[in-house]
Amino acid sequence: MSDWGQGYHVGTAYTLGFYPELAPNHLEAALFFAGFRADLAGRDKRYCELGCGYGLTTLVLAATNPHMSFVGVDFNPTHIVAARALAESAGLANIRFVEASFEELFEPRFADLGEFDVIALHGIYSWVAPAVRRAIVAFADARLRTGGALYVSYNAAPGWMPRAPLQRLIFEYVRRQPAAPRDATAEAFRFAKAIKDAGALYFQVNPQVGAFVEAMLTQDLAYLVHENLNESWSALYHSDVVADFASTRLSYACSAHIADDIDETAIPLGTHEMLAGIPDGTWRETVKDFLVGRSFRRDIFVRGPVRLTPAERIAQLDRTLVLTVPRAAASAGIRTAMGEVKGRADLYGPILDRLAAGPARAAQLVAELAGPERTAAAVLQAVALLIHSGQVKMVRADSTPEWAPARRLNVALTGEIAAGRTIRVLAAPAVGTGVVADLTDFGFVAARERDLWLDAETIAHTTWKMIEGTSIRPMRDGKFHREEAEALPYLRATAERLLAEKRGLFETLGI
Repeated sequence: MSDWGQGYHVGTAYTLGFYPELAPNHLEAALFFAGFRADLAGRDKRYCELGCGYGLTTLVLAATNPHMSFVGVDFNPTHIVAARALAESAGLANIRFVEASFEELFEPRFADLGEFDVIALHGIYSWVAPAVRRAIVAFADARLRTGGALYVSYNAAPGWMPRAPLQRLIFEYVRRQPAAPRDATAEAFRFAKAIKDAGALYFQVNPQVGAFVEAMLTQDLAYLVHENLNESWSALYHSDVVADFASTRLSYACSAHIADDIDETAIPLGTHEMLAGIPDGTWRETVKDFLVGRSFRRDIFVRGPVRLTPAERIAQLDRTLVLTVPRAAASAGIRTAMGEVKGRADLYGPILDRLAAGPARAAQLVAELAGPERTAAAVLQAVALLIHSGQVKMVRADSTPEWAPARRLNVALTGEIAAGRTIRVLAAPAVGTGVVADLTDFGFVAARERDLWLDAETIAHTTWKMIEGTSIRPMRDGKFHREEAEALPYLRATAERLLAEKRGLFETLGI
C-alpha cells in the first residue's frame, strides 16, 4: 500500500466503466418520479465527479452535454493522465480533470473550481477512510449550490454484512503474498473457494457468500483489486450516511434506482402493509434495506428539496421520452431489488411500440395510452420503470443537442479499443448520456469515420482490424472467437443485425 493512498489501493489502475445513474438527465428523472423539483441538466449547469477514475463517465457526460461544464477529480495520476489525453483527443472544451485527493481540494490552488449543481461519487464512499469521508462531506458542504444534488453510492448494510468477512479474508491473504496485486487477488479467491469446498462452516452458514465467490472468479481482476484491497473498506447503514451529510443541510430525497422507490418493485408483497405504517424518511429506508437485504445503495441528496405541486408535476411531463434500444430487444422484464419483475404486456407493449416509432413527449404518451384499462398513473409508473431499466431516457423538451463533441469522443473510443482497452459505451447526445455498445457498434463508428461503405462485410472487417492486435475478442455462447476465420462470420452477423435494427436508432440518438 502506498502512503499517499491513505489505505486505498493505488498500485493497480481501475477499470473503464460508465455509470448511467450519474447522468444529469437521469438524476432529474429520478427526482421527478420521487416528487421533487430538480434543475440539474440545463444550460451552464456545473457538474463534478469525485473519484472519477479514468474519467469515462465524466467524458461521456461532457460530450453529450456540451452546454454544461464538468470537472473530474481523482488522486491517481495514472487515471488523470489517461482522462486528459482522451478529452484532448475528442476535443472536449467543457471538461477539466484534476489530480488531487479530496483533502487537497481545499488548498488555494483549487479555489477556482467554484460551485456545482451536481456532485457525484460512485463506488468511493464506503471504500475510503473515515477522514476521507469527512473531506467528501466538507467538499459537498462548501461546493454544492443551493438546489443542487449529491449522488453517492456505497456498499450497504445489512446486505453486505455476510460478505464482510470474505473481504477481510481476501485482504489478509493478499498482504501476505509476494505476487503482484492482480495475481495475488486471483489466488486469494481461489483460496476462498478451496476452503469453501473443503467445508468451511462460514460458507455453510452463509451459502450466498459461497455463490458470490464463484461469481467473482470470472470478474475483472482490476475491479476485484479495488473492491477488496482497501484498508478502510466498510458496509454503511443508510442512517449513518444521512447523519454524515445532515450538517451540510443536505436532505435525502430518493434513490437513483427508480424501482427502489416504488413499493411494488422495491419490497416483498407481504411487507407492504407493514411498511405503510412507516412515514417517509430515514427509518423507512432502513427498514426497506432489511426487507430486501440490500447490499448497495445509490442515494440522491438535495440541498433544499422542494416537493412538486400537482400542477408542477403535470408541467414537468413536458419532457421527451426516447427509446435507447431496438424494439426487438426492448423488454417488459425489469431488474429490481426483488429480482426481475415482468410488466404487463398490454401496458408496456404499447409504450415501447409508440417510442419505437420515434421520441414522444411524456404528456402526449400518457394522453394517447391512458384509458379505462390503463390509468395515467399506471402508464407513468411503467415509463418510470423503463427509465430505471435504461431502455428509455427522459430529456428536457427544450434541449437542443449538439452532436459533434459526442461523435468525436466515440471516434476516440474506437482508438481506445484498438489500444486494447475494453469500452462498452457510446456517447448519445440526443439523450445526454451513454448507451451500451458492442464491438460491431464501434466498428460501425470507425467505418463511418473513414467514409467507408457501411455494409455488413465492411463493418465486420473494420471491427476485426480494430481489435486484431489486442487481446479483445468477440464472444458467443461463452466461447471467444480468437481467429479471424471464426470471428468474421459472427461479426458479419452482428453487423447485419446492427444495420437492420440499430442504424435508425443511432441516428435518433445522435451516435
